[in-house]
Parts: sequence; C-alpha cells; structure tokens
Amino acid sequence: MSLRELSARIWPLVLVLAIAIAGWFLLANLSFLASKQDQAGVVKGPKISDYNNAKAWATDLLGLAGTFAGFLGIAAASQRLSLSSTDRAQSAEGGLIGVLAGATLLGVGGWPVPIALAALATGVAAARVVRSLRE
Repeated sequence: MSLRELSARIWPLVLVLAIAIAGWFLLANLSFLASKQDQAGVVKGPKISDYNNAKAWATDLLGLAGTFAGFLGIAAASQRLSLSSTDRAQSAEGGLIGVLAGATLLGVGGWPVPIALAALATGVAAARVVRSLRE
C-alpha cells in the first residue's frame, strides 16, 4: 500500500475526529456561556463541568440522530418496492440497528437495549456466516 492510498484512507477519519473535537469545544463554550451570569465568571473561562455538560449534550444529540436515521432506514425499506427482498431486509436491519444504537445513547430502556443490539448483531453475523457457507 502506497503512502497516497494510506493517506486517502486516513484523511476522512482525521476530518471526522477534527469535527468531533470542534463540536465538543463549541458545546462546552455554549454550556459555559449558559451557566455564567456575571462577568467575573466569564473571565475565568470554562471549567471541567462545562466539558462534562458538552459531552452529555453531544451524547443526547447523537442518540437523537441515530434514532431518527434508524427510523428513516426502516421507512425506506418499506417504501422502496423496486429493491429486492434481501436489500429491503438489509435496509430494515440497518434502521433497527440505528434505532437501538440511538436508544442506547439516550439511555432509554436501561440494559435491555444494549443486549438487544448485541443479540441483533450476533444474529446478523450468524446469518451471514451460514449464507457464506452455503455458497
């Protein structure tokens, strides 16, 4: 693998990491500005609690986005009649994973939600192994 191919694969990951850090910093500043009422508190700058609030807000936003994206995946699976049944099942599977991942990030349902996500992933992996062995 050449250096150019390696950089082409790593560049998107670096970009996502930079956007995530910038978003976390923005949310921390928003938390900081929302919590301070006087000028003396503004001069001291953000505290650890502001970064913790930003992390909680980012987790909630990612959970909502995952749930919404999962819902769209399930809706797309039911509306696209031109797709094969395998493609529609894969779209519904991806949508269900999105809903479960979003619910996990939001903390909805406690421990059964991550267990359901793990069971779904295990079932999908087993189905793919059986399909590959049949071929």
